[in-house]
Amino acid sequence: MAHTLEKFDEVKPFPVLLAAPKKDPGLSKTSRHTAGRKLKTQKSLPLKVNTESNALPGILKASKTQVLPAQMKMTPTAAAGSVFVGFNASNIHLDSVKPQVKSSTEDILSKSLNQVNLNTQAAIPKKQDESLNALRSYTSLMDEFSLHNFMIWNGSALKDTPEFQSYQRTYKNQWSYINSVIFQLEKLMTDNFVKLAIVSGVKVAEYAILNLPQLQPHELLDCVCNADQIRPQLNSFAGDSQDHILRAAIKIQTLGRRWFAMYRFRSLKRRLTAAITIQSIIRRFVQRCKAHTLLQNLAAVAEERWKANMKALMEDWRRPTPSSNKKIIVHIPSVSASEFFRVNMSHLASIQNSVISFLYQLADPRVEIVYISPCHLGPTERNYFEKFLALMDISILPNRLKFIVPELSAQLPDSVPVAQALWYSSSTLKKLRSIISFHHGDVVIIPGDLGWAEKRIASYLGVKMLSPEPIVAHEMTSRSQSKRLFMEANMNIPIGAHDIYSEEDMLISLTRLMASNLDINRWLIRLNVDYNGEGTAYVDAGSLPIIQALKQEQTALMNTSIDPDCWFERHVQLNARKRILAVFQETDMGIVKICRDDMFPNWKVFMRFVAEVGAVVEAEPLGSQGRIESYCFVDPCGGLHISKGSVVVVDECYQRQSVVHPQNIIHERSLEGATQAIVSKLYDVYGVMGYVTVSFSAFWDAYDHTPRIWANGIRFGMNSSFGAFQTLGLLIRPFDSELLKRPCLVPLPTDGRHCVHIPSAIHTPLSDSRDDVFFRLCKMHGIAYDPERKSGVLFFLVDSIIGGTLSMLAVADTKLKALECAVQALTFISRNFGKCDRRDLVNDW
Repeated sequence: MAHTLEKFDEVKPFPVLLAAPKKDPGLSKTSRHTAGRKLKTQKSLPLKVNTESNALPGILKASKTQVLPAQMKMTPTAAAGSVFVGFNASNIHLDSVKPQVKSSTEDILSKSLNQVNLNTQAAIPKKQDESLNALRSYTSLMDEFSLHNFMIWNGSALKDTPEFQSYQRTYKNQWSYINSVIFQLEKLMTDNFVKLAIVSGVKVAEYAILNLPQLQPHELLDCVCNADQIRPQLNSFAGDSQDHILRAAIKIQTLGRRWFAMYRFRSLKRRLTAAITIQSIIRRFVQRCKAHTLLQNLAAVAEERWKANMKALMEDWRRPTPSSNKKIIVHIPSVSASEFFRVNMSHLASIQNSVISFLYQLADPRVEIVYISPCHLGPTERNYFEKFLALMDISILPNRLKFIVPELSAQLPDSVPVAQALWYSSSTLKKLRSIISFHHGDVVIIPGDLGWAEKRIASYLGVKMLSPEPIVAHEMTSRSQSKRLFMEANMNIPIGAHDIYSEEDMLISLTRLMASNLDINRWLIRLNVDYNGEGTAYVDAGSLPIIQALKQEQTALMNTSIDPDCWFERHVQLNARKRILAVFQETDMGIVKICRDDMFPNWKVFMRFVAEVGAVVEAEPLGSQGRIESYCFVDPCGGLHISKGSVVVVDECYQRQSVVHPQNIIHERSLEGATQAIVSKLYDVYGVMGYVTVSFSAFWDAYDHTPRIWANGIRFGMNSSFGAFQTLGLLIRPFDSELLKRPCLVPLPTDGRHCVHIPSAIHTPLSDSRDDVFFRLCKMHGIAYDPERKSGVLFFLVDSIIGGTLSMLAVADTKLKALECAVQALTFISRNFGKCDRRDLVNDW
């Protein structure tokens, strides 16, 4: 019977197509069998035909050209079945993804049409036309004679197969009910994890006619052709207790294994995270331990390189250099003051740029200058420098003057000095190194001030720096340390005390000094380290009632006692100190006047800095005649080149405003001898070289009727006033070939001319003007330099006029005329560009 059904409903792939007559309900089984045998076979193109397989019902046997997927393995149970459903499943890929079934009709059409040449259709025989006509009727024949079996794969019906589509077309009137049954079958297979189920469409249609809301599981299973194969995967039904127990055991094992796997995973994850954390902490600790050693090694290498460069600098200075040998000077006009003072400086870039007066060194044709500018200089400023150098018959061709601005200058805060900005700017450092390596001459760095950044830059570039050790410079700049150096050099220092780091020490020093020196009218309190005297306070002792009373008691005691030193006896001094201390305590240090109250609002803030950097107490000399600066250049071999001193003009806050050159307060030889004694000590003990500025206080000694000086402080690095005076020396006496025999950094004489130099004058209203307008007005009013008379006003353009900062040099035959020229220029600026702004707190006129 099964064989008879096979022959009756057999559907073979194209080209052999066996068609059966339409079913007649009146025909018996025997008549249908006889009719099936009488089907005529149609001729077709020679193609390989796959034979049936008994592996699964409705699946054809795989040939050499068509192989079953690996997921569909033939089992003895499947081989025993012989039910045929009438479709070819050899193109179905049974894997975890929903298979994409290729329509056999489309496959046959594509293969046939590919073999037909459309250009030669007229030559096709009539036999091929008959085959194509039979192919077109394949779909209708499938709808009529197929058993309408379809597959559910991974819980989803394969609806793209031609068999399913044929089934849907056949029962389209009942499809809504059939679709409900298919949905229940899909849910059943999904819940029981059935991979493949072959469903009989006829059975589904029979149950769909009943229009039941829900089918029982055994009814659904009745619609499945391979129910015997999938029954072990289904949940047990009534009476199947053994299978139920097996399923429960498998479920329990699955849940248990899942729990243990998750537990092991979490435990492993925690241990792995803990191991990574422990390793990170240990590695961080090891790297910290190594970092200290690594930094020490790097510092040692940099120190060795620094010493080697200094040694090479001394050897090069001793060795005579030919006149054709080029020299490259790198100017870094930096300020190494502490950040607190730099933050409170207005126009810091212009203040740093004031050492641009050192461009006079281009007078030596062997010299090339690379100037690290803290601010951008436009074409107008560059053209001005060319004209300015032309006054001294200096030509910068071919490109002997280069301005370099660090790329991070605009991004960093304004309080960052140019040396640190250059150290942070890697591109500028590489550019500077390429410039240095391109030239084969001697290269030397001249810093404006000395700090850690300048030394690191010199070590990185492998270039010699004409300066002392930054540590030595920082130590010697301290007022307390400089006083010890002055005493070692047998120099006079002001009456006072040093190394004060607490308020108690400050009160003890002040009371002791005031009680023993009642004739001193003012006592100065200075921080050990500042930039331009910002950390200065004073006590007007002469105006205190207690000092007046003590003076009267001293006079009475001296008149009644035979001992001239009776006032300095211990009990007398202790009594005077107690009374002075009481005044300080009663006024809560109100008698101490702080010069820069904008930086130090009260005494407590001032004492905070005293505790950090220390302070000194100095007596302002009686009969003071001013402050004097002496400039000296120390070559690497120890040679001293001392220039004439200058008088420093300070304001009421004891801050440096301008310089008058040369000084005539004390004898020139006395100043030169004092400077030589101090600088020689610096070179012998600390190996100091480069530019050194020593400041003195000059006063008239009423007892000896002679001028005297006290050494006050030391400063290292380029001084803008020193460069301005050397520029004046070139203007007066042009550079000649004889000076080539001398080092280009040695000071030049000024031949008796007098000048007033204002390093940095801030006038905010200038920001409303322009460079060309400013210089045109100056020329109209005679504010300019006359090369023939060698007098007038020279402007060092430290920044654009819009920046509001000026640096000028007034030159004349006498000191009085030079002062008049400077005052005339300042008055002209104030009248034509506006009065001084309140924001100009420092260096205003």
